[in-house]
Amino acid sequence: MTAIRGATLLCLIMALSIGHAQAGPIPVSPSPVPSAGESLLTSFIFGAGSAINVDWEVIPTTGTAFPQGLYAYLYQIENHAGASLDAYSVTIPVNAIGSVVLAGILAGDDLDLNTAFHPGHNVGNFPILATEADPFPLQALVNGTSSIDVPDHNVTWTFDPLVNGKQTETLYFLSTQPPTYGNAVAQDSIPPSPWATLAPGGAQPIPVPVPEPASAALFVLGAAAIALARRNLSACTQRR
Repeated sequence: MTAIRGATLLCLIMALSIGHAQAGPIPVSPSPVPSAGESLLTSFIFGAGSAINVDWEVIPTTGTAFPQGLYAYLYQIENHAGASLDAYSVTIPVNAIGSVVLAGILAGDDLDLNTAFHPGHNVGNFPILATEADPFPLQALVNGTSSIDVPDHNVTWTFDPLVNGKQTETLYFLSTQPPTYGNAVAQDSIPPSPWATLAPGGAQPIPVPVPEPASAALFVLGAAAIALARRNLSACTQRR
């Protein structure tokens, strides 16, 4: 029985890996900066019908609200997943995680509005946002924390549950490097329940710092790993 459970879990892990590999093409880098967009995170567990939007901006810092000479990566979660959320994580390319110098939550800040920290995430400032949905009511994040995890190369924010139909205050991190596209996940307190840019039906990855050129070798290794996973997943399927 233990062996059967282990084999089933292995097949599930490989299936999720293939889902990542078969996601749509990554758009052109979000350039020039300042830049803004909206990403859709869907669920591996509940399907595309359960989703959250992540509004985002990348702006150069001027020294007015953030230290000068950096890039501010700003995110706001709009929860229409039908469940409460209590964590959000952005994966940084392994050779770029060291560029992240600070992360946090801007208390009371609404990314949709012009504030001292950023231009508002709206069509007046960014015409590309013409089709964006109306903003949700803001929910203050209680017990909010942020962490920069260098070994796992991600930035994670946790908070008391964000209820369905509300949006967060602005989450941010600061980096020395300009943006490219990467991936993100959100979750509730009963794993496994991830919502992710690479889940079926997800759209437009999250902007993250550009990795150094040496990371190109990692993409080659990743492609080889995906090919191996596909073969193993096929074997799992045939055994069912």
